[in-house]
Amino acid sequence: MSHYSAAKAAIIGLTQSLAYELAGDSINVNCICPGITENTGVWDNVSAGYVENPNMPMDKIVEKFVAIGGVTKNEFWMQNKADMIGKPIETPAIEEPTPLGAAILAGIGVGLYRDVRDAYEKVYKPGKTYQPNLDLTEKYRRWFKTFEQIYPSLKKLNAQLRTFST
Repeated sequence: MSHYSAAKAAIIGLTQSLAYELAGDSINVNCICPGITENTGVWDNVSAGYVENPNMPMDKIVEKFVAIGGVTKNEFWMQNKADMIGKPIETPAIEEPTPLGAAILAGIGVGLYRDVRDAYEKVYKPGKTYQPNLDLTEKYRRWFKTFEQIYPSLKKLNAQLRTFST
């Protein structure tokens, strides 16, 4: 089990390192392997201070987010996320960007592109951009403060509920 947790921690560390490296280029790195790191508790333990690190004010660094995947087809969901984070969310024009990302990395590997930024500038084509409704952003921020107080008080109770058998 310790090797399993260590592997997840390594992926999280790689994600964070990549996020720091690309932040200056206004490229947001959310998670390189979300299926491995989500819902395990590892992210909470390794990254607790990272998200709130005062040395990396994401609202100052990130001007917009780029979303990929099937969720980008849901306009309500994309607009809702833009409203929640208070930043524009751009979707790529290409419908299947994941294989394109693999091709870009291969292109960097064989010298077709100098680096990620060079590849991005030559290949990426923006699609629709969802602009946030800042009035809603403020409401979501106020509501989130309430959620932050509710979650810790329910965490222990939810753990107890999981022990009940059906």
